[in-house]
Amino acid sequence: MKISKYIYLFLAFVIVQSIAWYGVNQYTNTKIKNLKKSELLRIQTQYNTILKTFENLANTVFNGYINKPEVIDCIVNNDRDKLYKQLEPHYSYLESLDFKQIHFHTPKNISFLRMHKPNKFGDDLTKYRYSVNYVNLNKKSINGLEMGRIVPGFRFVYPIFSKNNKNIHLGSVETSFSVAAFSKSLKELYNVRTNFIIDKNLVKNEIFKDVSKNYSNSIESDSYVTLKQSIDPKILKNLKNLESLYDKKLKKAIKSNLDGNKFFSITTKINGFNKIITFLPVKNIQKNHVGYFVIYRNSEKLAFYEKEIINKFIVGFIIIVGFFFVIFREFRHKDSLKQDIYEKTKKLQETTVMLEEQTVELEEINHTLEDRIEKEVEKNAKQERELFQQSKQAALGDMIGNIAHQWRQPLSAISTSASGMQVTYQINALSDDDFINYTDAIINNAKYLSQTIDDFRDFIRSEKKITRFDVSESVKKCMAIVNSSINNHNLNVQTSYEENLIVNNFDNELQQAVINIFTNSKDALKDNISDSDERIIFIETFKEENKAIISIKDTAGGIPEDIIEKVFEPYFTTKHQSQGTGLGLYMTHQIIIDSMKGSLNVENITFEYNNKTYNGAKFSIILNLA
Repeated sequence: MKISKYIYLFLAFVIVQSIAWYGVNQYTNTKIKNLKKSELLRIQTQYNTILKTFENLANTVFNGYINKPEVIDCIVNNDRDKLYKQLEPHYSYLESLDFKQIHFHTPKNISFLRMHKPNKFGDDLTKYRYSVNYVNLNKKSINGLEMGRIVPGFRFVYPIFSKNNKNIHLGSVETSFSVAAFSKSLKELYNVRTNFIIDKNLVKNEIFKDVSKNYSNSIESDSYVTLKQSIDPKILKNLKNLESLYDKKLKKAIKSNLDGNKFFSITTKINGFNKIITFLPVKNIQKNHVGYFVIYRNSEKLAFYEKEIINKFIVGFIIIVGFFFVIFREFRHKDSLKQDIYEKTKKLQETTVMLEEQTVELEEINHTLEDRIEKEVEKNAKQERELFQQSKQAALGDMIGNIAHQWRQPLSAISTSASGMQVTYQINALSDDDFINYTDAIINNAKYLSQTIDDFRDFIRSEKKITRFDVSESVKKCMAIVNSSINNHNLNVQTSYEENLIVNNFDNELQQAVINIFTNSKDALKDNISDSDERIIFIETFKEENKAIISIKDTAGGIPEDIIEKVFEPYFTTKHQSQGTGLGLYMTHQIIIDSMKGSLNVENITFEYNNKTYNGAKFSIILNLA
C-alpha cells in the first residue's frame, strides 16, 4: 500500500470524526433550545399566576374592607381620622401579607389619606399618577405596574361611588403590592432567584432625587438600573462573580434582545452550577415597556446535557477509531499479502496462475467481509434500539395511567372543598371554622398531588448513578406508585418489610424491576382469577446472610412448567399481542443480572394463607448488602 493511501485514510478519519462531533453538538443544541422554550413558557405562566393572585387579593380587600357603607360615610363627611381608625386594624393585618398600601384620592386627584403615611396628604397626583387620573376621569378601575416617585409597584385602583346613588362619584382608592413582594412570591412558590431591572432614563425622570439610593447599576445591562429591594440575597452574595460573568460573556449576547424588548432565555454556568437566566419583559399600566424581571434558576438538565455531549463524543470517538483501525489493519494485511505473493512469484514461476487466483479470491473475501460486518453491526444496534424503545413506551403508558388514577380522588376533594366554601360564602353561612376546614382540605390534597408528582418524577429520572439506599424503602415507593392499580384491579397486597437492608446500587433501576414483576403478577391475576375470588400478591423483604432478598409471589396459579424457563427471553409472552410486548421480564432480568450484579429467580410454589391453599409464581431478587 502506498503512503498516499494512508494519508487519505487519515483524512477520512478526520472528516468522519468532525461530522460525528457536529451531529452530537447539533443534537445537544436542539435539546437546549427546546429547554429554553419550555422555560419561557414556565416563567410566563408563573408570572401570570402570581399577578392573578395579587389581583384577587386586591379585589377582596376593596370589596371586603373598603367598599362598605361606614367607609363611604367617612369619605362623604371628609372625616380622615375616623376613616383611618376604621381601616387601621385591617391594614396592619394586610401588611403581614406583603400588602403595600391603601391610598384614597379625591375626584380631582388630590391625596386624601395614605394609610402608610396618614400625615401626608393634600398633594396633587395628576402629573405623576396616570392610574389615579384615569380612574377619576373614566370612573372605572385599572391595574398594572406603575412607576411611583420612590419605587414602582403593582397598583389596583378603583372608583368610589355614593352608597345611595351610584352616579355620584366620590373619588378613587388604590391598593398596591411592591415589586419586592412579587419577587418574594416567585422565589417561595417556584424556587427561583429574581432581580428587577428598570429603564435607566425612566427612573431618572420619575423618582425623587433623594431616593436614588433605592437603585443601583444593573449587572445585566448598562441601559438599566436594579431595584435593590427586588434583588435576591443569593444574587447579592455572588454579585462580583456575576458582574465578571456578564462583562466577559453575556452583555453582547443579550444587548440586542434587551434593545428589542424581547422575552428570552440564556444559559451559562455560575459557581459550578448550570443556570437558565430568563429575561421577562414587563409593561407598565399604560402598556409601555419599563423593564425586566431577570430570573435565575438552576437546571439539572443543562448539567446532564453537558455530560451527555462529552459521553456521546467519547463513545463516538472510540467507535470511529475502532472502525478505522479495522480498515487500517485490513489494508496492512492486504499489503502484506501482496508482498508475499510478489516474492513467491519470483521464486516459483510455475505457480503464478494459482497464486493470482488465490489473491483475487482473498481480495474479494476481504471486500465483502467489511460489508457483512457493517450490516451485522447495524442489525444488532437496530434490534437493541427497538427493544429499548418498546420497553420505554410500555413503561410510559403504565405511568400515565397511574398518574391519572392517583390524581382523581385528591382533585375531586379539592373541587368539593372549593365548591362547598363558595356555596356557604354566598349564603353568608361561611364560619371561620368552615373556612379553615375547607382550606386545610385543599392544601392537604394539593400537597398530596405534589408528592405524587415527586414520586413519579423520581421513578422516571433517567440518571444512572449508584447510591446508598434501603431496599425496603425503595419497594415502599414502588407500592405508592402502583397504588391506584391495586385499587382498580381489586388486588389484596400483603407486605412485610425488614428495615435497614442497605445496598449500594441503582435505586431507580431496582424500582423499575420491582414494578415490572408486580405488573406481571397483576396481569396474571386479572387474566386467571375472577373479580369475585381473592387476588392476592405477597411482597416481602428480608435479610439472609449478607444478602437482601425481595420476594414477590401471587395466587394466579403459577407459570406452565414447559415455558417457565423462557419467561426472561425477549419478546416471549403468553398474552395476546395487543396486551403485552414480552419485554417487561426480559428488561427486569437485564437490570438485576447485568446492571445491578444480583440474582433473579422464578419458581412455582404451593402455600397456605388464612387456612386456604394457593398455587402461584414466586420471583426472588437477591442483592449484595453494603
